[in-house]
Amino acid sequence: YDLTNAIRIMVEKKMKIDEVDAVISKAVGRPGTAIFGTLDLVGLDTGYHVMKNLYEAVKDDESRDVFIPVDFLTKMMENKWLGNKTKQGFYKKIRDDKGKTVKMVLDYNTMEYTPAGKPVFESLAAAKKKGEEGVGAMAKSLFNGNDAAADLIREYFCNNFIYAANRVPEICDNIVAVDNAMKWGYNHQLGPFELWDAVGVKDVVAVMKKLKKKVPKKIDEMLKAGCESFYVKKKDGLYCYDFSAKGYVKIEDNPKVILLPALKERKKVIKSNDSASLVDIGDGVACLEFHTKMNAVDDGLVEMIFAGCDIVEKDFAGMVVGNHAANFSAGANIFKILGACQSGQWDVLTKLSSEFQNANMRMKYLSKPVVTAPAGMALGGGCEMAMHGARCQPCGETYMGLVEVGVGVIPGGGGCKEIALRLTEGIPTGAIEGGLNLQQFYTKAFENIALAKVSTSAVEAMDLGYIRRTENISMNRDQQLWDAKQLVLGLSGVYKEPRPALIPVMGENFRGIIEAALYNMKEGKYISEYDVHVARKVAYILSGGDCAEGTYVTEQELLDLEREAFLSLCGEQKTQDRITHMLTTGKPLRN
Repeated sequence: YDLTNAIRIMVEKKMKIDEVDAVISKAVGRPGTAIFGTLDLVGLDTGYHVMKNLYEAVKDDESRDVFIPVDFLTKMMENKWLGNKTKQGFYKKIRDDKGKTVKMVLDYNTMEYTPAGKPVFESLAAAKKKGEEGVGAMAKSLFNGNDAAADLIREYFCNNFIYAANRVPEICDNIVAVDNAMKWGYNHQLGPFELWDAVGVKDVVAVMKKLKKKVPKKIDEMLKAGCESFYVKKKDGLYCYDFSAKGYVKIEDNPKVILLPALKERKKVIKSNDSASLVDIGDGVACLEFHTKMNAVDDGLVEMIFAGCDIVEKDFAGMVVGNHAANFSAGANIFKILGACQSGQWDVLTKLSSEFQNANMRMKYLSKPVVTAPAGMALGGGCEMAMHGARCQPCGETYMGLVEVGVGVIPGGGGCKEIALRLTEGIPTGAIEGGLNLQQFYTKAFENIALAKVSTSAVEAMDLGYIRRTENISMNRDQQLWDAKQLVLGLSGVYKEPRPALIPVMGENFRGIIEAALYNMKEGKYISEYDVHVARKVAYILSGGDCAEGTYVTEQELLDLEREAFLSLCGEQKTQDRITHMLTTGKPLRN
């Protein structure tokens, strides 16, 4: 219904496909694929058959006609424009005369493709400015706007909300099930009743009446009873409105779901600053939660890692490092790094790198178990933090990688050291002395870093070496922190911190192998001269520096090489140009 509702409103209001996708997107808690990108992803044939099947199946549905496919969908089916699977659907990509990829969008009136634009709406721009306040604030702002985008959202929301209310208790017993189904099934940030609450139940009902829509009787009864929201928080927990009981009923807590905001409200915060908080999650386990923008690594976050480790070592059984954000951590705060580079604050950069390295090593060698719980993006510094726990409890959907070369630097928080250690730690004693060639291990480590390889799942992160294959994966994100906590408790009685590792390296021989590969790639114009320069730094670190093949180096020796290379690259103008370009465009610069 959500998708077909949007399509019909678009046709009625004579809007364009890319305009609808611009409006019904992240600003209202929808995934980046929005409406038509989602249909392209799923496949129009799937969506089309679901519409027709529903139309036949729901003969008593008051909104049954909305499931009749509009004419242009039928034409797309006849043309086999089914979306991503046929390289052509509501969108397609072509190459222009210069070989540049151009995104095209379907004009459903002419059934021809035109270049996709970047629609601009005043209400949408105003809503996005409230991004830090959350999806609810953005949706409310957009709903109350005064342009075509706001008109679209008002019609879309009102139809969705009425339909959702009418389906309870027909398809489920309560509103919580509807909200969870839309969040879990369609990746919506808020379910329809949560979104209705965020915009304001009374305000939405007033708009429904203004648009001459039939407000469900149960909603009028709810408001007359003085219940002006679907969810309310009370001292003993969260309550939801029950249409059958005509009042609020308590939502039973799931013992396997740990909600950090609820624990904070119950004054379970042990220590906190602007960047992170240490929260008591019960049974002698603490959770270190990040809350910077994009959970980026900054001074305050590093400070809390040290503080958290000190507190946990003294008073707790162990620590979980995780959060509820969409992304575990997007890496270092490159804006601050750029500022320090441009002002020549080398002491600040030196401290930043060394302190972050030391914080990660503190977690790794803590006498109590530390379990990291990455989910979403764990990039750069986020990946490095995730790799330095005693164990890792990743979410199934984890995008993990050491991506620093994209901004002209190398992993400076222990990533080079740890990937070298991870990929060589399973080698049997005596195998190297017996003639085992380390090239295959270090080539993989080099490619991970130099090509900025990012996993598309926790399983692939294991293949790349970012996560050990012995780790368990949390398929349910809501239970991930609980899973990590159980792992801490399981380890706590018998845990012993690891012994400092010695890492076998290839020395100058490895650099020679990489140099030959870089020469071929440079001559083939696959990489730039500066790409070669950065890659040589990576190779030097992984080789162990100036040593012979067969040498064993300590972790600290590789950390020192990392820090030296990081600072050296920060002083390069082309690195600063790459950081600036990333900050202004969100895309890497290949200079």
